[in-house]
Amino acid sequence: AQLVNKLEGLRSGGADYITKPFQLEEVLARVETHLTIRCLQLDLRAEQERIKELADAAFEGILIYVDGNIVDVNQPLERMLGYSREEMLGKKLQDIFAPVSRGVAEELVIMETECIHEAQSMRKDGNAIPLEVQARTIRQQGREIRVVAMRDISQRKNLEAKALQLESENIILKASLQERDHLGGLVGRAPVMQKMYERLLKAAMTDAPVIIYGETGSGKELAARTIWQLSEKHTEVFV
Repeated sequence: AQLVNKLEGLRSGGADYITKPFQLEEVLARVETHLTIRCLQLDLRAEQERIKELADAAFEGILIYVDGNIVDVNQPLERMLGYSREEMLGKKLQDIFAPVSRGVAEELVIMETECIHEAQSMRKDGNAIPLEVQARTIRQQGREIRVVAMRDISQRKNLEAKALQLESENIILKASLQERDHLGGLVGRAPVMQKMYERLLKAAMTDAPVIIYGETGSGKELAARTIWQLSEKHTEVFV
């Protein structure tokens, strides 16, 4: 009966028990021990919450990879890929990468270096996104785990593509301007005129305001009209 009572007490939430007759010193020692354990539990919980808050505040997506499986992710990675934490837990690292980047995923698992790799990941909606990926091995509770950080570089890739397009357009523009004898109402083949044609075409390609200045009779209105004629606003009224 005494054993049954002990088990029922522990099942009800009891953390310890003492038997009669008991000594006051023993009771105080046990209470002090349990208070210490409880304080340590609260400190550990607060530390875990602090670490989670820091991880969720990061700009990069972060996942923890142990023994071949994803065991934790932060909120930025959930938003980046469109998957919930529960959907990613237990998956292989390769499962969240595009097929073209599966080799990179395998390297991240086994390589000890912290090199930055470029790769593609697959969102839940099926779209691929370009990433910068870096992994590091740390020790936790006596075992090695891999921490993988992922940064969405879609914006940077778009800017690079736009820069390449502008460079290509600039090359075509320069080639088309060689030895040109007129542009709109402007006439002339001199090198200074070729430079002016190039500037006028660049001005016509942008939506930014343009100031044209010069002496009276130098052709400011012709230059302004040429920019207007070559721009997307040529269907609007020229004032």
